[in-house]
Amino acid sequence: MSGGGLVKNGEGTLILANEEDYTGNTTISQGTLQLGDGTTNGSLSGDIIDNAKLKFAEAVDYLFGGDISGRGSVTADDASTATLTLSGTARTRAAPRSNRATSRYPA
Repeated sequence: MSGGGLVKNGEGTLILANEEDYTGNTTISQGTLQLGDGTTNGSLSGDIIDNAKLKFAEAVDYLFGGDISGRGSVTADDASTATLTLSGTARTRAAPRSNRATSRYPA
């Protein structure tokens, strides 16, 4: 992938388990966009417009610095022991959710 951003349409799950080299925002319109596969981190730059489901399943500690907005849900994979830090602004319908004590979300 390169240039222009990413739009996730359609049901099902799209897993990004590598560092992506596109620029621009990411829009999740339907289904689930998952960053990481539990053994390899996924990586995005830019902001995320989440109108469906965004899931973080990182293998090692991960910092996402972009903003997250939209009416979708944001979750962190509870099986992971990695620390997830969201340093941007999260403005979604539901607050980011995780049962892991090591997830950090901005106030």
